Amino acid sequence: MVSTKASLCLRLSKLQAIRNKDSELLLLPSRAAEVLQEITAMEWEQYRPVCEEQLAVARQFWSQTEGLIIEIVNTDAEVDESLLSQCQGLLAVCDRWVSSEEEILELNDLSADTYVLAHEQRDLVWQKA
Repeated sequence: MVSTKASLCLRLSKLQAIRNKDSELLLLPSRAAEVLQEITAMEWEQYRPVCEEQLAVARQFWSQTEGLIIEIVNTDAEVDESLLSQCQGLLAVCDRWVSSEEEILELNDLSADTYVLAHEQRDLVWQKA
């Protein structure tokens, strides 16, 4: 039987394989480039459902990470500070991802030009981090 700590470490490593600080540096700029390309090629209303889906994925990942943190803190054993710290770092990455996806929706709901201008002025959430 796998120990609780080993199980938590395995779940963390799976989450980190999907999303981590290094992938964040690639993901957010490429996501912005994708949005800029798509809102140029089609109407915002046509592309908005894709953005809503991406936000749902980001929120789900955030929830999984938060759930893992809660599980670590609630284990009967002494809290593994290293494991907790890694999870908190991953949660911070998730926070920026969710904020970025929310910003895509908010700014493009105002107008596509608003998002383009914010990107050009390096005023997007991920650009300021």
